[in-house]
Amino acid sequence: MRRDQARAKKKGNGAMQTQRHLSSDAVKKSSGTIRVGRIAASHLCITPRTQSGPTVEQLIAGYDRHMDQVCGFSASTRRLRKQHGRDLLKWRYGTRPIHLPQLSAKDLAEFVRTRAPDLSPGSLHVLIVCLRSFCRFLEFSGRIRIGLSGAVPRVPTPPSTQPPKTLAVEDWRRFLSGFPRATDVGKRDYAIALCLSKLALRSHEVTALTLDDINWQARTLRLNRTKQRRERLFPMPNQLAKALAIYLKKARPHTESRALFVHHQLYIGRPISTGCVRAVVQRAFKRCGIAASGTHILRHTWATCAHRRGASLKLIADILGHSSLQTTLRYAHVNLEELRQAALPWPRIRK
Repeated sequence: MRRDQARAKKKGNGAMQTQRHLSSDAVKKSSGTIRVGRIAASHLCITPRTQSGPTVEQLIAGYDRHMDQVCGFSASTRRLRKQHGRDLLKWRYGTRPIHLPQLSAKDLAEFVRTRAPDLSPGSLHVLIVCLRSFCRFLEFSGRIRIGLSGAVPRVPTPPSTQPPKTLAVEDWRRFLSGFPRATDVGKRDYAIALCLSKLALRSHEVTALTLDDINWQARTLRLNRTKQRRERLFPMPNQLAKALAIYLKKARPHTESRALFVHHQLYIGRPISTGCVRAVVQRAFKRCGIAASGTHILRHTWATCAHRRGASLKLIADILGHSSLQTTLRYAHVNLEELRQAALPWPRIRK
């Protein structure tokens, strides 16, 4: 009798131990599953949604990363589009928690309608482009339903019939010959002016040039940091190559910086900024008595002259770095004043 009771007790203890092992194995498996799930979630950058929702600045920061890493937009383009996206969120939600699924097509149309009276047709077009870009980001990240970006109103903008402002050929030559090339700063400024005039570079593209971008054997200049994030290769005209060689041999300060153009006086040896490039051009215009401002007029002048000499719009677009020929079509417009001067007099009929 006592032997039977001892055997039963042993079996009970064994069953309890087996159950404990099974339960501990289950806990280990479940904890392992939870651990694997957490690793997968962290790899996919999945974060639990809070009830309050993201803030305006968190959304705009994510939008900025998307434009920078996915779209490859420049800093100026990102700055403008972030501002319009921020304005939309503040107009729609104010100080309330942001719940993006509530954003509707009616909201987008109403926002454009309230802003339209204070904007010119060009500025209104920019606003619509920026709103559509922001909504596409929200669609891409799964925050709003697909297709809402198409609800942004489309406002027709008539194409500009006026050709872009350009310099006359005489003023262009006077501008280039007006730099005091006897000084070190004058040599640098003259080389900058040639980059703007002969290669039609933007001001930020000039500041991004480095010593490694020049290939003296092939006589080429490489652009890496362009507006569209695409590398472009230019043949260097003889005038520009000579000016750069003189500047690097005789005028450029000794510095560890690899930037092509650096400061000579204040912040000596540091790379110049876009403001410095604009100041160089503005001083040159004032010195020559030319009523113009900004660096873009030099790009316009080069493109217009190239078109008059018979260059194709595709070639001009490649040099200017335009991703669309529609942007380059501005330089194909006929200058009415030149056409009026070239028109033949009306023949007189003798009675």
